[in-house]
Amino acid sequence: MLQLLRENNSENVKSEEKMSHFQSDSSLDFHDYCNFARMEFIIETIDSINTTAQEFVAAVDLRNKRRNVFAFYGKMGAGKTTFIKALCDALGVDDVVNSPTFAIVNEYHSAVLEGPVFHFDFYRIKHVEEAFDIGTDDYFYSGYPCFIEWPELIEPLLPDNAVRVDIEEMPDGRRKVTVDV
Repeated sequence: MLQLLRENNSENVKSEEKMSHFQSDSSLDFHDYCNFARMEFIIETIDSINTTAQEFVAAVDLRNKRRNVFAFYGKMGAGKTTFIKALCDALGVDDVVNSPTFAIVNEYHSAVLEGPVFHFDFYRIKHVEEAFDIGTDDYFYSGYPCFIEWPELIEPLLPDNAVRVDIEEMPDGRRKVTVDV
């Protein structure tokens, strides 16, 4: 389920909107509603993660070359890698998607976007310079989607327009995915 949180007179006002609202009227585009400050998705169970990933892809314009870096924050075990795998599935990636913990970056081909998708995992870096040395600028400013795990370790290198995505495990085991747009 997608919830959109709208900025209204400096107060967040929750309003639930269905993605079908955007999809049913071809004249409407999510980015016509850019006054939304935050989107929330709930992953009810691991069986519903693909549906949530499809909703995420539909709500976030991955073709927008100015907003292509997605920084995934969350505790160990929150589901960052699992959700990124589901996003890659929704984007038509045929490769095996796994966390690039040792490689730092994996490149996949998206049939949907007809181009690359980059998946980073900075968990094992010791210094921000290590990330800089692999050419993160080239990736981040390539215009192609970049999904980053452990972005807090390289925050000085993140573009100002990086999209923050928080994944939180709720007490009942569900996951809340919050996207700040």
